[in-house]
Amino acid sequence: MLFLVLIALALCLLVLVVMTMGTVLLACFLIGGASGSRRIAAAVIGAPLLLLLPFFALGQAGTGASTGTEMVAAFVFMMGVCCAIAWPVAYFATRRLDRLTQFDPSVFE
Repeated sequence: MLFLVLIALALCLLVLVVMTMGTVLLACFLIGGASGSRRIAAAVIGAPLLLLLPFFALGQAGTGASTGTEMVAAFVFMMGVCCAIAWPVAYFATRRLDRLTQFDPSVFE
């Protein structure tokens, strides 16, 4: 049973990392003129939000209003944990993407 839980956590971590990479690209395309820190912040908040929002919406639809406060508290806690995991991924991916998208005229000499 513990093995299945560890596999599920590893899968969730992998999905979060892949979604963070996707939101880094999305932030680069949508707000490419913004500073790097703003694009990092958008990716860090966007990836966990895209990951957790469907589960939160399904949980709210399935339960009554009595558990709304607990659901919001759990959502905020999970967003904090996911943002802490997604920040280094978004930071290094944004730096690497900025380096790769710099125009180098020496290539054409």
